[in-house]
Amino acid sequence: MAATGQAVKSGPKSPPSPNLALFDFDGTLCRGDNFSRFYYRNVPRWRLWPGLLLCWPLLLFNKLGLLPNHRLRPLVAWLGFAGCRQHTLKRQGERFAQQQLPKHLCPEHMARLQWHRDRGDRILLVSASLNLYLRPWCQQQGIELLCSELSMRRGRCTGRYQHGDCSRERKRQRIEQHLDLSHYARIYAYGDTAEDLAMLGLADEAFYCGQPWSNPKGQ
Repeated sequence: MAATGQAVKSGPKSPPSPNLALFDFDGTLCRGDNFSRFYYRNVPRWRLWPGLLLCWPLLLFNKLGLLPNHRLRPLVAWLGFAGCRQHTLKRQGERFAQQQLPKHLCPEHMARLQWHRDRGDRILLVSASLNLYLRPWCQQQGIELLCSELSMRRGRCTGRYQHGDCSRERKRQRIEQHLDLSHYARIYAYGDTAEDLAMLGLADEAFYCGQPWSNPKGQ
């Protein structure tokens, strides 16, 4: 028993929790809109042009700001991919990830991703873009993924999203379902549009279009 007044030594301190880095993809890690790039490259022409004619009013409303992207994407995904063979889409996604995505990666944000990797931080890509090409890319990079996922049934694509369009408030919801954020010493987040703001709001340090974002976590 320790003598009166003598300090009792505590046991070894547990190591601090790793940091967490949350990255958007289109417009952040990668320039441009990969949903559209993949769509126009891989939807069969016999389906693409009639589909565009069918939904041109929706595209017009989108351009006018009357129909937001998070509502348009599931509609055009259904028109383009419903009924497609699962193995065909998988092959197309892998090819797109290997041949097209590297052409459009943003060096500055990829350097930031590498900075987090070198520090041993946990890295999670959170995107409204499609799992068909993001999953093989993330597997190659060794990072985790939450994104819009097309559902498959009996070897064919239903054209529907499994968990909805992974943007806006749904980004925050899926992150919180996937992780216990209290386990992380510090949270970083990177985005470039209003669809990323809910995710940025989770961070201790947030960056919007490469610049520090002035709405810290909890405010």
